[in-house]
Amino acid sequence: MRGLVALLACALVPSPLLGCGNTDKGPAPPPSATTTSTAPAPEAPTPKGPLSVVLEAKDPITFSGLAEGVVIADAARTRMATATVEAELVETPMPSGLPAEGQILRFSGRLPSSVWVLFETPKEPVKNPFFRLEQAKESFKQYADDWKPHLAVWSKKRILSMSTSSGKLKVKVVDPYQDKPSPDLPSARLDDEACGKSLRIEQIAALATGEVFASGHCRTGDAAKHHVVVRWAPPVEGKAGEASAAPPPKASASVAPAVASAAPEPAAKEAKDAALDGGAEDGGADGGEVEEAPVGVPGQVYVLPDVPASMKHVALVAQGASDVWLLGAEENGNAHLLRLEGGAFKAQTLPKLGAPARSLAGAGDGTLWLVTADAIWKRYPPGEWEEVAPPAHTSVPELDSRWDMRDVWASGSDVWIAAKHSTNKGERHVVLRARPAKAVVRW
Repeated sequence: MRGLVALLACALVPSPLLGCGNTDKGPAPPPSATTTSTAPAPEAPTPKGPLSVVLEAKDPITFSGLAEGVVIADAARTRMATATVEAELVETPMPSGLPAEGQILRFSGRLPSSVWVLFETPKEPVKNPFFRLEQAKESFKQYADDWKPHLAVWSKKRILSMSTSSGKLKVKVVDPYQDKPSPDLPSARLDDEACGKSLRIEQIAALATGEVFASGHCRTGDAAKHHVVVRWAPPVEGKAGEASAAPPPKASASVAPAVASAAPEPAAKEAKDAALDGGAEDGGADGGEVEEAPVGVPGQVYVLPDVPASMKHVALVAQGASDVWLLGAEENGNAHLLRLEGGAFKAQTLPKLGAPARSLAGAGDGTLWLVTADAIWKRYPPGEWEEVAPPAHTSVPELDSRWDMRDVWASGSDVWIAAKHSTNKGERHVVLRARPAKAVVRW
């Protein structure tokens, strides 16, 4: 009876004075979610960013963003991969027609119907033959034997070319073929005559509305060299001015368009085919020496403020007629970002990059994507910059992992980045995308 009373007392009022201090507490209860464990925690996987590897190659690649997609070529020029916006990468053999020696500098134009290749030969003197992909024949056809134009997709799905390598600004539509300049074609006439005579273009951009922009440098009316952006605004309907009413320019006999305009229909077709397939002497000196005529839209010159003379124009991005961005870089790694605001280009804040700026692209929602030699940055429309992590190669961090970002391209919500990734085990050349691939292309 006494034992029962003692047990009840210990249960109701546990106390060592009542002899309830039993040191045998029985088996320990199972650990709860809040229990602190002394065992080492498993190694956390490397955090993954919003980008995925969609192509991986052992050797360097050529990556180019075009209107409506991307084109990628291997170093040996035996394979090519293309993807239109929101579609998967499709690998095909490299079309025939390119020179046996040399390298592809870039692809330009629009997928899939108008793909152009700027090539470079290795022998002295170095030349830049220019090719167009003939889809039906699955081969490249030479359009010019030595020409290095800048191409942009323009209004009415036209492919516009601009170049100043001959010492003069030359503007033409390379696709679709047209035998004479249209009234809305950007003119070599600028509102600063001195700049018009000395302009050297580094980047161009165009909008579907007809707006065209080119960045570079020139000597303006004060005889000093300045970095500039030139803007050609589309003419108002029915008010193109005297320029649109002027006669078409005269051309030398070596230029195919002049032959086509005076020939009967069969001969005109032959001249058109010759111009597109490389039969015309349209190379060298920016596609033939054509006399300047008062046809087209005059350009407006914007002098860029407070930028060093040694700056190189890395990228020109036009997201709207009043939303134009220029990324510049110096040899010492300093970067400059300017935006067209209120009729003038103004300097914009950049994060502390820590490495040379390589490329800039604009997504459909107004977000800017910028890559440096070792990082990816994203700028939301309100102005905040955020560093974006590249995807993890494995679940366990690798020793001496290094990224070398090369290029970025965006269209709509589709974002692509070309890069090289190195570890202590070797290197790989990759293409990243803001969506995973059903199957990674491996070269």
